[in-house]
Order: sequence, then C-alpha cells, then structure tokens
Amino acid sequence: MSGSGFDAPAHPRELGGYRILECLGRGSFATVYRAQRAGLPGSVALKVLPPHVHGEALERFKREARLASRLEHPGIVRCFDVGRDPRTGVHYLGLEFVQGSSLEDRLRAGGALPWRQAVELMIPVADAVAYAHAQEVIHRDLKPANVLLDGQGQPRVTDFGLARDQSSNLTTAGEVLGTPFYMAPEQIQGARATPQFDVHALGAILYELLTSSPPYPGTSVAEVSQRIMAGNPPPPSTLSPYPLPRALDQLVAEALASDPARRTRSAAEFALALRRLLVAGEEPPASSGPHPRSFLGFALGAGGGLALGLIALFVLAPLAPRPAQPPRTAPVEEAPAPTDAPPPAPVDAPSPAPDPTPALGADDPWRRSLERARETIRAWNWPSAREQILEVARQAQGELAQSEARRLRTLLESELEREAATVADVEARYTERFLAWEALEAAERELAAHPTSLGLKRAAARLNAVCGRARRAYELAQDFPPDRQQDKELLVVEKALLDLPPGADEDAALWRDWAPLEGALWTQGPSGELHGRGDGLGPFQFAGLVRREPRQLAAPYRLQVEVRLDHDRPVSYAGVGLALEDPGTMLLVYVFHHEKLLDELASAEDRVKIRAAADGRVKYVRLATFKDGRWTHLDTQITRFPDQAWIPLGVDVGPDGLQVEVGGRPAAQARLRRPLPAGRVALIKFYDTDATFRGFELTPR
Repeated sequence: MSGSGFDAPAHPRELGGYRILECLGRGSFATVYRAQRAGLPGSVALKVLPPHVHGEALERFKREARLASRLEHPGIVRCFDVGRDPRTGVHYLGLEFVQGSSLEDRLRAGGALPWRQAVELMIPVADAVAYAHAQEVIHRDLKPANVLLDGQGQPRVTDFGLARDQSSNLTTAGEVLGTPFYMAPEQIQGARATPQFDVHALGAILYELLTSSPPYPGTSVAEVSQRIMAGNPPPPSTLSPYPLPRALDQLVAEALASDPARRTRSAAEFALALRRLLVAGEEPPASSGPHPRSFLGFALGAGGGLALGLIALFVLAPLAPRPAQPPRTAPVEEAPAPTDAPPPAPVDAPSPAPDPTPALGADDPWRRSLERARETIRAWNWPSAREQILEVARQAQGELAQSEARRLRTLLESELEREAATVADVEARYTERFLAWEALEAAERELAAHPTSLGLKRAAARLNAVCGRARRAYELAQDFPPDRQQDKELLVVEKALLDLPPGADEDAALWRDWAPLEGALWTQGPSGELHGRGDGLGPFQFAGLVRREPRQLAAPYRLQVEVRLDHDRPVSYAGVGLALEDPGTMLLVYVFHHEKLLDELASAEDRVKIRAAADGRVKYVRLATFKDGRWTHLDTQITRFPDQAWIPLGVDVGPDGLQVEVGGRPAAQARLRRPLPAGRVALIKFYDTDATFRGFELTPR
C-alpha cells in the first residue's frame, strides 16, 4: 500500500492515548499502524485518517466506525475505539490487531487451494457476512485482501470502509463503490446496495480460491466491468489445478448469477450450501489423464521455474477475451462385432443410501431455532441463550444438525469472553485513563448493540452515575437483580440525585480541563467557580473532578485552590487529591467541619477553649492516604477561618513529604516513607453536601 497523509513517525509517539509502534500499511484513504494503548497489554491496529481528509471521505470513515463498532462476531475484526486526537485533530479507529496475513497474501504465495480447504475457509467468512446482514450492514467491498487470517488460520472479515447501513440514506443509487473484480453487475450499474452485492462477492472469492484467478479477469476496469455484465465465467473445475466436485461448479455459478433474483438468496444460504457439500463429501470425478489445468494451475499458482516467454503466454492470455468453444461431443465408437451370445440380463441400479442429515432449508423450523439461538448469544442474553442451546441440541437430527448445535456452545464461550473483554475495555478508559465521558460513550454504544447484556448495563449505569447523568443511571439500575450490594447502593445514590438541579452536560466548557470522578453533579459558574452537589460513588460518597493535564505530575510542585464548605450542614468536607493512579488510589488534603469530632479529640475543658477561639464552627485540616478502599490518616490539625468564607488551601508537594497551608499559614505536614508517585490531581468533596472551588493553580517547582 502506498499513499501520502499521516506519515509513520520516525520514533514512537502518542496519538489519542495510543503509542504508535510501527506502520502496517498506507492507502489513499487511511494509514494503519500497530499501536499500544497506555497501561494496557497487547497491540491494536490504529486506522488513522489524514488530517486533510474531509467531506465524503470523512463521512465514510465515521460510517465505518459506527457500523463496525456494532458488529460483534468471531469472524469479524472487532472495532473497540473511535476518537479524535485533541492535539492534532486527527480521526482514528481502534481495531483488533490480527497477527497474520490475508487471503490475498495466501493466494499470491501458494495459488489455488484444494476444494475442501477453500470451502472450510469460506464457511466462517459467509457466517460473518450473514451476521452483518442480520444487523442490516452490507459490506460492499468483500475481497481476499479484506479477509485476514489469524494465527490459527481462521478468517476474519475487516475493512467496513464502504459498508452501508440498510436504514441509512448516505449512499444513494448511482454511486459505484467497491473493487471491480468482485462486484455484482447491478453494483457496477450503481443500483442501491443490497445483501446480494456481498453474496456475489462471496462467490467470486471462492472462485478465486479454487482457481487462483477472479471469475472475470482483465487489465482495466472497463474490461473487467464488461466481462461482469456479460456473465457466465468458465466453471472453476475447468481452471483449477485440483479436481473439484460437480456440485461445487453449480454452487459457485448460483452465487455468481448475473440476475439477483436467480442468485443464491443470502449469505446464510451460501454458508449452508458449503456445509452440506462438506458433509456430503462428494468426491471429484475420476480422471484418467492429467487435469485440464494441472500445468497451467502450477504456472499461475506457484509460478516457479518458468521461462519469461511461458509466463507471458500463460499469465497474459487469460486477460484477453476467450473465443467461444465448440460444444463437446462424445467420441464415435465402432459398432461391436455381432455375436450369438444372449444379451446380458438387466441389473437394477443400487438405490442410494439414505442421507442421515435431513435437508435444512432457511424456512425449516429447526433452522429458525438455530438462527434465533445465534442471535440471542450475540446479543449477550445469557439465560435465554443457554435455554435455546439446550432446545436446539435436543431437536438436532443428523450429523450436520448435531455439528451446528455443538458450534453454538463454542460461539457461546467465545461471546462470553468478548463480553468480559468489552466491559473491561470500557471500564479501563475510566479507571486507568480517567476518560469518563469517552468510557460512557463506548458503554452506551456497546449496550445499544447488546441491550440485554447485564455486564454492559452495570458498566453503563456506573459510568452514567460517574458523569452525573443520574436519571439514566437510575433507569438502568432498576433492571439489576436485587442480590448485589453495589447495585443497591448505586440505585439509592442516584435516586437521591433525581430531585437536584442537573449537572453540566457532556459538551459543557467545564469538561475541557476536568473529567468527572465518582459522580455527583458538577457545574461551572459564570466566574469559573466549580460547584459540586450530591453524593458520589466513592467511599464516604466522595466525588470530584480530575484535572485532564498533566497526566503524570511528578514532585516537586505547589498546588493552590480556594475552597468553600457547606456551612448549612453539620458535616462538610472538601479538598484536593494528589498522585491519582486510579479512582481508588490517591493522597488527600482536605478541610472540613464536623460537629461531633471535637468530642472525640479533646477533653471537656479543652473543648470550651477551642470553641471560644474558633471563628464560627471548629474547622480541621487533614492529610490522608486512600488505597484499596482503606483510609490512613497521616495528620489532623485544628485550623481557623471564618464560616461562609473562601478558604485558601496551599500544598507544597516534595518527593518525600507535604507542607499544607490554610489561609497562608502553616497548618499540617506529613513525612512519607516512600517517594510520592507521579499521577494526576483532583478536586474532592465528600458526602451529600455542597462544595465550591475556584482559583486552581498548579506550579512546578
């Protein structure tokens, strides 16, 4: 692949939170890199759009992202991230990295395949296309280059850049898109896209796997298009270097029929026909001499050791129009000599053995049950899926049906793993990168594709709560089974927020510099003050705002902010979090008032003196660590400032200790046993009380 655009970096660098490792290939439309997401193992394929691309090309890229992200199938390369790098403005698509080659590479390296090997490769490809059609997605550019082979040799369909949602009007009649060798006649004519486009392409790919040549070769788009419109390619058996079953010629011819009404009805029917052929095990016709293309197949497939003249003869000749061939006739046999022997007695031909596998058409009740079970599994509705699998297995009759029933269990295991990986990936965007809104968008997108997935519902409910979307979180949490304490707590917290004024929406200016942490409802005032209301999801209902940049702030530095507590409540806490590694690991510095705490800390005589000296309520400053759900108090001191006032809080952070000032006066300090790790900083509030912040400043030392 070649092309200009977003060049591969000379050294690894970041793009949208990914570290680019190498360039896998370039095209005129996009560049694909192998990349790694910060903090996660393994590689991803990062498809990057050049910065200058806009208009229809940009819309096509977004369409690919939208359609591919809703396709979850073992035979389809998974799309799990869509984004735009805030620094460069570059759009990117995060795809599953498939370590291997493509069918095109396989054909170039080894030529045509034996028929069983070709059919076994095409069955999962047809299954994947049938699944996409069930989701109302038409690929429109199926070809060997867009079928990857993973490390186990299993095919995976990729590159939905030309795909069309059947419910969308983005692509109109008259638009011709695709790769000519594999296009259907009506696709060349610009007809509106239908699943029949992909059925024709499946037939063309199978043809090429059997013969090492597309069904309509040519040296130009015009020549190829002319041959496709004329139709009737030579049967694969006349070009394959291997003997083929008679039924395979007919199967390919039906998939390549020029008239869509005469073509194989669907990708699912194409896959079923391939399975029947494989199970039936029809042997190729016996041949007494060399196969018609035994030498030519070697020349085009392996191609080794041929002289230049032979290469020109055998490679270029198929590109020219083929002359009409006279019909074959049976050889004339000499009449047998007369004989007095009586004619042999007629012998009845043996009747064929009954097929143990009944024919299963698309309208067969068992076939419909099988398809429903597959859809249920792919919707991640596990209770219903398990019931349907048992029912399908109970009704399965014959080898083919029993094989299909076994494949359902394999699909169930695969989809269970995919659900777990998807939920973990969604949650990691928040717990490891603090990208709560981005994580929420991914969760809702996945949930739309799998609306019955309890795992995705839990992730989406929590992320809606983290982002302050209380009503949506409460709506999702109501569907949870009543057996998990975390679900009950989330339901209670979000119900309490329903009566409060809503927080800032996703597009608010607040979220340019801050990201939500553990919920509550946050807004930004006209003078820039940040106001938090209601309970959060953390221990002691803490919630906050994480500073987006810098991501890894290392000591020494000074942090300053003004805090105002909720003095209408008997308890109010607010402050800052330092060295955040994740939502559950940080160092805390906060001020608070708590009416009953003084009774625990001081004698009756001292309490009188302290209250007399206090400016209003008795206030405190505290240093603490929070890790794995456990609090450790490092220092707690009484401090002094007026009620209802803004409290200037300053923290000098060194490699091995902290100095805290309240109102410009030293207030608390702590010596750390190990150096403070680099991390993010955050504003924190506790319980259901209000807290307000302003004047945030961060100064490296």
